[in-house]
Amino acid sequence: MMVHRCLEKGEALPAHVAAQTCVVFAAGEWIADEAIQALVDQADVVLACDGALTKCLQRGIRPHAVIGDMDSVEQDLLDGFKANGGLVVHEASQDTNDL
Repeated sequence: MMVHRCLEKGEALPAHVAAQTCVVFAAGEWIADEAIQALVDQADVVLACDGALTKCLQRGIRPHAVIGDMDSVEQDLLDGFKANGGLVVHEASQDTNDL
């Protein structure tokens, strides 16, 4: 999986990215598991934001990456995710990465 830079306002997505479907999980209330699984099954890329990694793994969803400051993820869970090939993108700033 490739991690891309942020786009500037009005900038078009590169063709190889624009044709992909991405599901992004955040903490909070989720819709029914069946609906979530249908979205995951169609996704090219699955991402979890910070503490949503816990909910994903509890439901058998294995994101390609987790992104955030990791203040809401148990360290042993994060270590296990990394040990099994999961990508961790640590963004230290609490003010710029939480949804």
